[in-house]
Amino acid sequence: MTEARQLEPTVVEARDALATAGTLQLALGALASSLSDRYPISRISVRTYDPRADELEFVGVWSAGPTYLGSGIRVPARSTSFAEVELHGSSMLGRPDGRGGPLLDQIVGDEGNRAWVVVPLVRDRLLMGLLSVSTWEPDGFTSDDLPFFDALARAIGERLLELAGA
Repeated sequence: MTEARQLEPTVVEARDALATAGTLQLALGALASSLSDRYPISRISVRTYDPRADELEFVGVWSAGPTYLGSGIRVPARSTSFAEVELHGSSMLGRPDGRGGPLLDQIVGDEGNRAWVVVPLVRDRLLMGLLSVSTWEPDGFTSDDLPFFDALARAIGERLLELAGA
């Protein structure tokens, strides 16, 4: 569990690193570095929502291993946890459950990721996209970590959307 007094330095470090990153790819690498002191990070992605097509597009991916889900891949929003995150309004935990959850969750799990946090990227109270942070460890994230990820989204969400061109 991350203590409240430990939240701010990591969030500030991530915010400062992203402020100087010139591209989304560099920003995701900096974010992975900032978070890796606290969490065993295996993958980070940013997906933006296209309401006309009702799809999410991977606009940036950092991965410690091979991935089929790279930049430019588009998936139907209904094949993801987008609607659930939109309804929930805050960060959510994800795990491959083997019971036929969203297709995207199954693919992320098939790549060896055992837990992840899906973080809403909001602008003007509209869900514009998702930040996903994954780990190969089954208990790498817990519900106690969700307030940290909500604080992180408030600190870096606008910058990620800017770098993503959203």
